[in-house]
Amino acid sequence: MERSLIGTTAERYIDRLRPFLDSRNSADGPAQELGNLRPADIISFVVARCPRENSSTAKLTVTALRSFLGFLHLEGITERSLVCAVPSVARRRLVGLPKGLEPDQVQRLLASCHANTPVGCRTLPF
Repeated sequence: MERSLIGTTAERYIDRLRPFLDSRNSADGPAQELGNLRPADIISFVVARCPRENSSTAKLTVTALRSFLGFLHLEGITERSLVCAVPSVARRRLVGLPKGLEPDQVQRLLASCHANTPVGCRTLPF
């Protein structure tokens, strides 16, 4: 089953894929044959490109790359699917932490510290 993309999504994918395709060009001639793609080519591109991008752009880059690689395989351009060669974008640490505590949570936290014990005194250094 084939799925199509709306125009704006296709344009965004093309924008994210252009650097990959440009990286396949050499100074001596046109793009290297896409049928000769290796997992190392894909990994090298993602590792070099994505750390310089924000999280959402990096995710869009790997999504577009996976889509393109799937297309190449379905069209018979690549002998095997290289979709699995695309590394995932690392999740940022501490993303799931709350931005702050509610006032009643702060009060309960402070009430749980026993200032009359050595351990309790250490937990409130102010």
